[in-house]
Amino acid sequence: ACCYAIITIGLQTTLASGQFSVAHAALAGLGGYAAGVVSIETGLPLPVALVVGATVGLVAGAALAAVLRRTSGVLLGTVTIAVGQAVAITMRNLDHVGPVELGGSQGLAGIPPRTTLAWAVACLVLAVTGAELLGRSTVGLSVLAVGGDETVARSLGVSVLATRLWGFAVGGALAGLGGALIAHNNGIVEPKDLSFSAEPLFFIFLMIGGIGTPWGAVFGAFAVWWLQELLRFPWSENGTFLFLDQQDRYWILGVLLVLVVLFRQKGVVLRRPIAAR
Repeated sequence: ACCYAIITIGLQTTLASGQFSVAHAALAGLGGYAAGVVSIETGLPLPVALVVGATVGLVAGAALAAVLRRTSGVLLGTVTIAVGQAVAITMRNLDHVGPVELGGSQGLAGIPPRTTLAWAVACLVLAVTGAELLGRSTVGLSVLAVGGDETVARSLGVSVLATRLWGFAVGGALAGLGGALIAHNNGIVEPKDLSFSAEPLFFIFLMIGGIGTPWGAVFGAFAVWWLQELLRFPWSENGTFLFLDQQDRYWILGVLLVLVVLFRQKGVVLRRPIAAR
């Protein structure tokens, strides 16, 4: 839950800058691949691998924002889907880069399982603190301005391109960090982890938790992940929880998302207005 919350905070940061990105699973996967290669090939400690994963996510996010700087809205979202799928297909067909083995369609296996609860919690605290500090800075206010209305922000002297780069770069760094933690928890990164099929879960976390604040991402990730685990394991002799079966978690998540969209469009956790502070 901590690892997925970190990636969801990255998605929230990018969306707050007015960019509808559907490529955070790919950014997280790239961070996982990079961190895994560092651990396997060099044997360096986990902190180094996490820094490498976050750096790769940051660079990939900034590069994506620079390439797509002339797109926005639905077009931007559509292009990021294509980019994510292209990255996943590339990794599926890439067996090695020079002497470094990537595993191709089988994924990068043999990553040492070094992620502990302490490391996951520490990185989540770091991500939340960084997101909060960024939100209260000049850059954070520029991100909110661009996310609210690009034309008005531009008329106030805010650089839309620079703000987009910030939004995608910070979001990509957090995604890469979360992906690196997951890779060192599972011991493997697979190409399917980068594809579009892995992306909707992050949107479910964010939509249910709250799209306007990093705390919404944390709440959504923990609440939904806990609910999934509650329904995954048998709680009675017949393998059910109350009257619910393991497969019921899929339609329950769908119903929850519909209810939130209908009655709480900005999610459970709302961002307080500046005047309230």
